Amino acid sequence: MIVLVPMILGLLAYTAGTGMGAAQHRMMTAPPAAAVKTETAKEGEDGEEGEEQKSDAAASDGEKKQQQPQRRGPPGPPPSERQMAVQTGMGFGLPVWALGSLCVMLWTLLYVARLPNGGTGRIGTESDPLTE
Repeated sequence: MIVLVPMILGLLAYTAGTGMGAAQHRMMTAPPAAAVKTETAKEGEDGEEGEEQKSDAAASDGEKKQQQPQRRGPPGPPPSERQMAVQTGMGFGLPVWALGSLCVMLWTLLYVARLPNGGTGRIGTESDPLTE
């Protein structure tokens, strides 16, 4: 039963990681909040004020294009939401599972293996020549 604890903890960490990875992908692909505000302002206003905002929006769009960092990594399309969620989930789940399994392995080898028959009764084996 104790062997299942690291697996359950790893599963919980994987689930949390996939949620974070999917949210990060949605945040990366969502339109910027400033662009949404300027679009609603363009629809609601007429005349000179609308023209001024259009020129301000065009200037801010030019600045945003200059400020965006270049994408680093292998060439090709960016990862999908599912791929990003799985990558983040594995990055969270595997270390938790591995460290938990290491602790259970050490506990099993150093404590449980030293107590034959569950620590009860006479300690020995049937192949021991000293026992009769």
